Amino acid sequence: MSLLLLPQPSATLSPVTASAVARKPFATVTPPRRRTLTPKAAISISPPTTSPNAIPTKKVLVPIGFGTEEMEAVIMIHVLRRAGADVTVASVEPQLQVQAAGGTKLVADTDISACSDAVFDLVALPGGMPGSARLRDCKVLQKITSKQAEENRLYGAICAAPAVTLLPWGLLKKKKVLCLTWILVESIFSAMALSYYGSKLLLPN
Repeated sequence: MSLLLLPQPSATLSPVTASAVARKPFATVTPPRRRTLTPKAAISISPPTTSPNAIPTKKVLVPIGFGTEEMEAVIMIHVLRRAGADVTVASVEPQLQVQAAGGTKLVADTDISACSDAVFDLVALPGGMPGSARLRDCKVLQKITSKQAEENRLYGAICAAPAVTLLPWGLLKKKKVLCLTWILVESIFSAMALSYYGSKLLLPN
């Protein structure tokens, strides 16, 4: 009986395989870069500081009523607010929404009674009819405006309001008045009252 010896497989790589392995570089593992966190600036929610030399905000009262002339009210409110004034629009009617002379509905900020104890730098009355008469008949507004005059603070009126509102309140004494002409010329009482109070009527051209 004969014994056949088979050759053992060689562990040596062939020249082709060895060359391929030699050309392939070993993979290198790069450790991840550590990110440095930069702290963000803190956001302050505190109100801005007011300069000691800042001009204080002026407070203005603009009353409105049924029949107030809408342009005289709205434009005055708009211009004063754009100028930086704190304007309070107060209704002399039981409700805040009033219908103006031209049919426009205006909504006040508050009722006039809520302003009775407030201090204003200016009380400005828009004109219009019957709006000026509605302002005249408001006792709270009369008290506020009379207090303005007594304490030498500003008050004013537009169009029909000087004659229809301020004049009956006695707030045109020794004042130069520019007013809607027909309101005064048509009324003999108003003309006599102007003479009595020593007021001067300036008629627009």
